Amino acid sequence: MRQKVKSRLTSVIHRPSVFFGLSSKEFGKLDNMVDTDVAVQSPSNLVPRDAILTYRQITTLGVTRGQLRGSQYMRVMKGLYARADHPLKGTFGLQALAAVAAVEVPVVIWGTSALRLFGVELPTRLDSDRRVHLLTRRGSGRSKRPELAVHYLRDTVRVATVNWRGMTLAAPIEAWLQAALDADHDELVQMGDGLVRYKNPLTDISAIREYLKSRGSDLPTRQAAAALRDMRQGTDSITETKMRQWINAAGLPEPEVNRTIVDQQGQFLARVDLYFERYQTVAEYDGQCHATDSNRIRDNNRRRLLQRHGIEVVVATRSDLSDPTRFLESLAAALKRQAAKTPLLEPGPSLPKPATPNWLGHWPNQ
Repeated sequence: MRQKVKSRLTSVIHRPSVFFGLSSKEFGKLDNMVDTDVAVQSPSNLVPRDAILTYRQITTLGVTRGQLRGSQYMRVMKGLYARADHPLKGTFGLQALAAVAAVEVPVVIWGTSALRLFGVELPTRLDSDRRVHLLTRRGSGRSKRPELAVHYLRDTVRVATVNWRGMTLAAPIEAWLQAALDADHDELVQMGDGLVRYKNPLTDISAIREYLKSRGSDLPTRQAAAALRDMRQGTDSITETKMRQWINAAGLPEPEVNRTIVDQQGQFLARVDLYFERYQTVAEYDGQCHATDSNRIRDNNRRRLLQRHGIEVVVATRSDLSDPTRFLESLAAALKRQAAKTPLLEPGPSLPKPATPNWLGHWPNQ
């Protein structure tokens, strides 16, 4: 199969970061280029694997309407197409790429959308919003696409950004600060812990503190500063943060996060989610990743090892996420038992009366 292809087109399509953001007007200028005959085996060979193209762009490359309906291609958004083997297929990143191509003006992916692309777990309420949040200058254009939420920035305001796959994202701390506009205190702490997580942290608490100092004292900055005081470095998941928030709201002592426990000879025993060293008690969450037989056996062996060394283990499960009352009561009882074993420890803590648990109002539907 042979077809006419623009001579300079190959230099463009091998730079997807330029190509997917090409406006229809700019793409039309390619009509003035000199035509060159190119031997092609299939139209898909002319479509970059990581490109997002408008209907006009992809059909100009020789892809027919029938082929667009076939298995080689997929529609990402109305009027925007990609190869079916796109490397971001099935991810929010593909939707974000399409959003940038759809708007056709300079934009920054911001707020929770940027955090999502950075791999930060979002609270349930915010995670349910699957729109791509975009930031652009006032007067830059509007979009009625339901998949997009376009926000407008004053010309005098500067936003710290980073580049990812040809897109411009608000930098991690900036994106978290922007999320303060729509998040409550607990949600902001949960996302903040995601920035300073144990694996592949995006920043650290001291860097966030310095960044906030440079921002002045507007409302989002004050909200972020308040959340920063409750953030802890080195958490593994948003559920661990929620557990710590339950514990604090119930008036129990605050545990250390992701603590490594060793025996009296300094030999490694375990790394645990939450550790009350003073009370020799561990709190952990059994999520979906612990459901396999091999993981369950490993967890049980590890917990028996800790118990042989005098450490109690209290486990929260998925059912506790909507109502942590039973978990907190079990944890409080364990702390009391451990305190009673060692006279040097202060008396074990007590929970609020069960009739008025003050932690339940903090996490509705989370």
